[in-house]
Amino acid sequence: MALVGTISGSNGTSNTAVTGTLVIANVSTNFPQIASDTVLFVSGAVGGVSKTAIGGDLVVSGSSRFELGLSGSLTKLVDGTSYLIAGTRMTITTGSNGAVTVTHSGSINISDTLTIGATTTAPTKATTKVQDFIQLTDDGSGWCRVEASYFASSAAGAAAGSGNYLYTLPGGYQFNTTIHPTNTQLNTMSGMVEVNKMIGAAGIVSQDPNNSSFNNYVVPYSSTQFRIIAHAPSQYAYLGSAYYNMATSNHQFRLSFRFRKA
Repeated sequence: MALVGTISGSNGTSNTAVTGTLVIANVSTNFPQIASDTVLFVSGAVGGVSKTAIGGDLVVSGSSRFELGLSGSLTKLVDGTSYLIAGTRMTITTGSNGAVTVTHSGSINISDTLTIGATTTAPTKATTKVQDFIQLTDDGSGWCRVEASYFASSAAGAAAGSGNYLYTLPGGYQFNTTIHPTNTQLNTMSGMVEVNKMIGAAGIVSQDPNNSSFNNYVVPYSSTQFRIIAHAPSQYAYLGSAYYNMATSNHQFRLSFRFRKA
């Protein structure tokens, strides 16, 4: 341990008072009174010390108290810029006491391509898509609106996969599963008790001009994934390899729904 400055105190004392500038380069056995649990005082007029440099790691086994405040890397990077940067529609405010408040104004809007999995084997999207997106609007009320669309006029390059298709909410958002319970039944939804797990979705699911569904629903499969139910003449069935599959020409849907976020 290399020390620069005037040191008062001796081995065996509980306090070591240091005046001047203290530079700690490494730990050695030359000053056991500092290497052990002691109280270290650095004295001098406020603002009178230009710098205290500590090379290496500083480990504090007890609590630290800064009587006149704390600044440096907690608020600024070494180049002087803030390490807290406001994102879209976000505001960061530092109070007179140093407290940092993060707020957002207006809605948060997220747009991404659809992530489509399946309960068994994920499908492959067509090579050329007319539309392939999912958009989420968070107005700050706890409720979010989603609009999703997929339309490929040609099935070239597409594969149906197997099982029911699973669509992922964007931006790491999650369903509040207390409000929107999950359902993992395969192929179709059975049992009237499962009705409370259906979220009404406005829009259309269409495979060709003669096979369209206007009565559609979204059902959370997990906290981040959902399935789409379309109404066939005889049943409500999930979109998947057996029903409205991705490898069929003119497979398309455009739906919107609201959900309560976790």
